[in-house]
This record gives sequence, C-alpha cells and structure tokens, in this order.
Amino acid sequence: MWKPIKTAPHDGTIVDLWHKDGFRLTDQWWAGEGDDWCGFYNSEFTHWMETPNPPKTLKFALKLRKLVLRMKRHTLKPEKRRGRHRRENDKT
Repeated sequence: MWKPIKTAPHDGTIVDLWHKDGFRLTDQWWAGEGDDWCGFYNSEFTHWMETPNPPKTLKFALKLRKLVLRMKRHTLKPEKRRGRHRRENDKT
C-alpha cells in the first residue's frame, strides 16, 4: 500500500518510491538530508511503500539452496581436512 512520502522511514530501510512523473523506483533508501533518496537529490517523490515479500517459490528456492550448501560443507569438510594433512605419496 502506498503511503505519503512524508511518512517514509529515514533510517536506511529499503523501500519503493513513486515519482510525480509516474514511475516507480525499487529498492531505495534514505541517504542524507533534505530530499536525498539514494542519490536522487531534490527528487519529487510523492509516495513510498515497503518492499514486497518475494514469491513463495523464491523463498523455497532460497531455503533449498541454503540447505544444499550446508550439506556440501558437511560432506566436504572431512575430505578437505585429510587432503591438507596427508599427501598421496605418504605411507604413514
């Protein structure tokens, strides 16, 4: 839901902005004083809104990726450790 720009957070929160000329800027944050939004000085933004949540399928993909990386770390650690401490030609 779009809210008046006067109510926008000035604490670094990432938001979407609506410009008076009818375009939207996504993933912007307050970067200074006056009307300084992420490098847009004295821009005439009229509204802002919180960034929307990603689609559920994306959330699932991110969780799955995190799980796979964790499993890879777990299964690869012992092999890497052995390789560091023992050479192939060592018989001891």
